[in-house]
Amino acid sequence: MYVIGMNLGTYYLDKDSATPIDTFSGGSQIVDYRGQVVTEVPYGAGSTWIAGTIDIEALRNFRQTAQWDNWMKDLTTEQYQLVYEQPIYPKNLYLDRAPYTHAEYREQVTRKQVELLQERGVWARPGRPASVPAPAEAPAEAPAVAPAEAPAVAPAKVDAQVPIEAKAPAPTVG
Repeated sequence: MYVIGMNLGTYYLDKDSATPIDTFSGGSQIVDYRGQVVTEVPYGAGSTWIAGTIDIEALRNFRQTAQWDNWMKDLTTEQYQLVYEQPIYPKNLYLDRAPYTHAEYREQVTRKQVELLQERGVWARPGRPASVPAPAEAPAEAPAVAPAEAPAVAPAKVDAQVPIEAKAPAPTVG
């Protein structure tokens, strides 16, 4: 498998903005099936492009001949089947509408995805409420709220230590 990791290029805050923002430039890479970087752009100073050779025939040969480094054959993907057998992310989210603002996205998508995963039993709900930071638009003179006191936690029970059996050394082939 090759990994092509592209970073965001220059963007504008809105369609009328004249100031380009280059927050994420650089860091794009193409990495081959052995973890070797084929090519990279460590810093782009604006929008850039990246190119490199993707040798599919070498990848196929590697998959067939590598005994220890071909970990793809050892993946136990069936354990993820229950999580991904039903959709999580909404399909065609922006097909008939403009993209959400950050606050709308958090409310309409992220929060619903978390609740869905909790309802399906993929994620457990926390035992106590999280402390939520004050919204950025709150006035500076707003009174501070004292954080809730964390419940006392009993020390974990430690089982008696079980001795590990000594293994005989593996025979050597001479």
